[in-house]
Amino acid sequence: MKVNQVHPYACYNNQFIKDIKLGCAGDIGQYAFYNCQEATSVEANNIGAIGDYALSSCKKMQIATLGNEVTGIGQYAFSGCSQLQGIVIPNSVSTIGQYAFRNCSSMTQAKIAAYLRFPGLGRHQ
Repeated sequence: MKVNQVHPYACYNNQFIKDIKLGCAGDIGQYAFYNCQEATSVEANNIGAIGDYALSSCKKMQIATLGNEVTGIGQYAFSGCSQLQGIVIPNSVSTIGQYAFRNCSSMTQAKIAAYLRFPGLGRHQ
């Protein structure tokens, strides 16, 4: 089965998902996995953006891996993932939304590509 995108609210507040592995040919919609409190990891290999609040409030998430075709990270996309320890953001990501990693209190490292556009700040290295 070919999945073209994950629609907004698709798995909103799902308490049964433990690991999220995505390989769709499009965007991950806003709030798609919001508050999936049992999810401990996400592997996003989609061709497109991670929407606003898409993985927000996944409080047990420790590992996030983004594939080389993820193009953007929406506002509050990972906010409230308080056990997220670190993330590598590939060169394919051109935009990180406001508060994308807000309240990620366990995050000790983030590797960010050379050129990104932060809304309101222009293009920075």
